[in-house]
Amino acid sequence: MSLALSIGASTALFSVVDEAVFAEPPYPEPDRLVVVDMLFGLPDTEMNSSQWSYPRYRALQEEVSTVTDLSGYGSRSMTLTELGAPAVLTVEVATPSLFPLLGVTASRGRVFGVQEEDRGAPRMVALVSDAFWQTRMGASPDAIGTIVTLDGLHFEVIGVVGDRYTGLSGDADVWIPFAALREVVEPSMLEDAWNQHFHVVGRLGAGVTLEGARSEVRAFGETVMERFPAPVGAERLISGGDVVSFQEARENPAAATSMLALFGAVILVLLIATANLAGLLLARGASRQREAAVRASLGAGRGRIVRQSLTESLTLAVIGGLLGVGLASVGIDVLGAWLAESLGTGGARGLEYLDVESLSIDWRVLLFATALTGGVGLAFGFLPAWQTARTDPNVWLKGGGTMTSPASGLFGMNSRNVLIAGQIALAITLLSSASLMMRTSLGLQRIDLGFDRAGMLTALYSLSPADEQAGIDPGVFHSDVVERLRSMPGVVSATVGEVPMGGPTWRTIVLGSEGRPELTPAEHLWLRMQPVSDGYVGAMGATLLEGRDIESTDDWNTERVIVLGRSASEELFPDGSPLGQKVRLSRSGYGGEGATVVGVVEDIRLDRPGTPPERFALVPVRQAPQLESGLMIRAAGDPEALIGSLRSEMAILAPNVALTSVMSMERRVASVTERSRVLTFLLGFFGSVALFLVAVGLYGAIAWSVTRRTPELGLRASLGAGRMALVSLVLRQSLGTTIVGILVGGLGSVAATRLFRSLLFEARSVDLVGFTGVTTILLVVALLAAWIPARRGMRVDPVVALRSE
Repeated sequence: MSLALSIGASTALFSVVDEAVFAEPPYPEPDRLVVVDMLFGLPDTEMNSSQWSYPRYRALQEEVSTVTDLSGYGSRSMTLTELGAPAVLTVEVATPSLFPLLGVTASRGRVFGVQEEDRGAPRMVALVSDAFWQTRMGASPDAIGTIVTLDGLHFEVIGVVGDRYTGLSGDADVWIPFAALREVVEPSMLEDAWNQHFHVVGRLGAGVTLEGARSEVRAFGETVMERFPAPVGAERLISGGDVVSFQEARENPAAATSMLALFGAVILVLLIATANLAGLLLARGASRQREAAVRASLGAGRGRIVRQSLTESLTLAVIGGLLGVGLASVGIDVLGAWLAESLGTGGARGLEYLDVESLSIDWRVLLFATALTGGVGLAFGFLPAWQTARTDPNVWLKGGGTMTSPASGLFGMNSRNVLIAGQIALAITLLSSASLMMRTSLGLQRIDLGFDRAGMLTALYSLSPADEQAGIDPGVFHSDVVERLRSMPGVVSATVGEVPMGGPTWRTIVLGSEGRPELTPAEHLWLRMQPVSDGYVGAMGATLLEGRDIESTDDWNTERVIVLGRSASEELFPDGSPLGQKVRLSRSGYGGEGATVVGVVEDIRLDRPGTPPERFALVPVRQAPQLESGLMIRAAGDPEALIGSLRSEMAILAPNVALTSVMSMERRVASVTERSRVLTFLLGFFGSVALFLVAVGLYGAIAWSVTRRTPELGLRASLGAGRMALVSLVLRQSLGTTIVGILVGGLGSVAATRLFRSLLFEARSVDLVGFTGVTTILLVVALLAAWIPARRGMRVDPVVALRSE
């Protein structure tokens, strides 16, 4: 059962790690698939990958020959109406060349063709997923030619994508061509060289190496700034290009590190279980040494005796392995879904790195399980087999075998000590890692976010471009939403703006301020700009440091105003109060004379806890309207009790607007810190199992040792050794083994935690407090495990002990 549980957990987790980290993408010639990156940066700084604009993509197609079948892809959220309740879908934008590149075909109709290439006019057609066709369209055989409405725009369905394909993002429902962006976004979308909205993927040309492609793409990237002049505020940027393998591009380093850490923890527990079994079989083999002596005297060679012992251990391993694979096949779906929910499935560049639906016990997983089973069987069977084979028949047949000291042979007691010390070292490694992750998890929970998260309900929603074209003013609409929600029973306050850890997010460039009149293009700053409704600071429970909050009178008829976050204020006005002074932004309407600073608010963490606060500013939503926004509602009681009322009110006010990501702020914060909590729980669980196995193994080893040393202890007692001296002898053996294990485990814990240092927050790779606590626990466990056998040794009757010889 120990083997079955350990091998089952290892096999199930390997299947997840294999799919997430090692498995090749499920597309033709996956080893030649690449992602082409556009790079930007400042002189003497690291270049960062960026998205492509359509004009740059077309230039890349025309001038780069080392990467073929260049295709563009992007992802956006759009609201589906007229097919049931409004719902926000993931819609992927794709060039027609993407589907042949990935080997994707249509089960009904067709995929995009040359007629969907950009020709200066929008092509309002769409592909839908098989799941969409079945659930939203009722699996209608007449689906081709049907009209679906997204963001108020009408798209003709020309095909149903087969093979359970859900896009490069892993959750796409609909695909539209790039030409449709003229209607979806704006008419100039495909002409603006700085409207960056998608990524580029392709395949290495015949005989082309990755380095060869990189050389050509880098040369192209360096000319981008000359060909496409930068907008105001971005003149200092330098450009470049790069090519990375598709496998590397879709990696999620944090999630992969988390999975590898869990996989390592499971393997450590398996090693401890293996060491325990090896110790058990060593004891069992020692009790069979007389049998081995008889067999040897009758002509059995060492090889024959070793084969017999290994056959027994491998039989145990095979039984445990078969049961383990059975357990893995049952638990793999649950484990995969849980880890995907906890760690996420999205990688870089909008690519999915883990497809939960594809998890299975395939040949790779079976090969791993087979190798693991055989390796474990040999590992815990070799030492006992070798010990048995080394039996001297003369000694045992003459009756002297029982007097042999367990510590005298190379593979006697010393071998068991090594096994126990190894178990302790592995347990130290696991428990120290769990201690570090616990500190990280607690640190993330205690961090000051700059606002009051308690009692707050959050949600996201968006108007469509069609709504704006129909005459709906987004600023007025958002203000009306707030006023209606404030009148709901149980609502203390409400506001719109960027939902922390949720979005939507906008950034703008600070062109200058009266506090820093010499702000040159080289010193331009990025600022996170939040269009918010009146009373935002109060509704969020944030701290107003000076000045005032955004007010209801701040609209299009009054001067532009702005409330700065503390970091932005200190950066732009280092010598005094910013109140009454001007800030100029690159955003339309905020250049020229700029906006007047009317307040300063304490920094709010808008991203994941643990990341440094970003410079931000608040502006009135009526002065800087956006289609997308977020809701923050302060409730008098349980915030999630308002979800039903919130949906009802929004359905009355805007029946075609769908609410998404509706949850309390507490749940939102918990969701973005779930990775550390899951790692803490699982590492702690595996560490506890390891601690239990160590205690059992240590107790068994010491108990067996006392039994074997009964004659020795009796002899010592007959020569005058007191009971406490005998207890001390046994305890010294236990503590010596434990201390060696702790020393080795200390080195192992440092090495292990360095591997996932990127996951830690406010915790170093050497946690002295945690390590001290872990070693103390193990010392106590070692003392308790040794005490009972020691007391047994203390009660040895010298006469009985010597008579047994």
